[in-house]
Amino acid sequence: MFAFDAPYYLDSTEISKLSAFYALYSKVPESVEVAAHLLFGELPSPPGDSPVSVTGVDYDLISATAPDPNQIIQLSYDLPEPPASDGTLTPEPTTPPVFGLGDLIPVKTGIILDSNGHPVPDNTPVEFLFNIGLEEITSQIENTKGGIGRTTFLVNQPGILEIRAHSDRALTSTALQVDIPPEIETTEELPTQTMTAEPPTPTLEPTSTETPEATPSSLDSSPTSFSDWVLAAFLSIAFAVVIYWFTTLFGIIRWGLRAGLLALIGGLVAYTYLSIDLPGSSQVLNNLNSWGILLVTLIGSGVGWGAALGWKRLAESQKR
Repeated sequence: MFAFDAPYYLDSTEISKLSAFYALYSKVPESVEVAAHLLFGELPSPPGDSPVSVTGVDYDLISATAPDPNQIIQLSYDLPEPPASDGTLTPEPTTPPVFGLGDLIPVKTGIILDSNGHPVPDNTPVEFLFNIGLEEITSQIENTKGGIGRTTFLVNQPGILEIRAHSDRALTSTALQVDIPPEIETTEELPTQTMTAEPPTPTLEPTSTETPEATPSSLDSSPTSFSDWVLAAFLSIAFAVVIYWFTTLFGIIRWGLRAGLLALIGGLVAYTYLSIDLPGSSQVLNNLNSWGILLVTLIGSGVGWGAALGWKRLAESQKR
């Protein structure tokens, strides 16, 4: 059977009765001439893979062009190619690159093949997995070009970094292992002084050496500053005045004064919690800075106001 048009018009029953099924896709004279040579055995059976799905032979184009699940995806560093030698010099053995914290590691796959043995189509997703020990740090999905997937990874923690990749049903790959050393603090070396020998003198007098006294370190280890205290005090006083004014609108001056004082105390207590570095305060200051002081002070003032309202309700219930 020679199909000079699309090859998917026959069903599986009809195709099962054929001894050979050639798809030529066109009625131009060149296709007819090739069919004649094939018919009389003047050409060997040409290899090829259908560019369309043929349900009669259970050929699905999407499955055929998907990554072959039986392959092992090769991984390597995406480094510039070394210059080609003219054959006169012996090439030096390549050493694996060294990476540290803050470096970008370029990685690429080998050519990923589909089920037909061809490079997968462009824009086929490839997922790169980055692990340190048993912990998966992150994964990055990139698209192939020319059958090859590429990515870069920013190193942000030390340890043995392992890199793997998979694409669709192709789940096996080689592994790249990179030893990321911890950051080493370097200390500045003092310049050494060269001693010149002096001519001997008739008499040598003993010289006394003075032991330098240690400079006392600063005792101020508070995580907050004076400006932070001023901000907290101003916010607490302002919030207390607002609460006093709001409460007196209802004609309760005594409870307005109590509510304002409790709000002031609550705001200052909340700031004190931060200033003496109690649990959780360092995280708030590191993440929010002055906004953290503003937030915690307002929360403390709000708690003080809530305490005043609870006190008022308790007093009213006792009167009843």
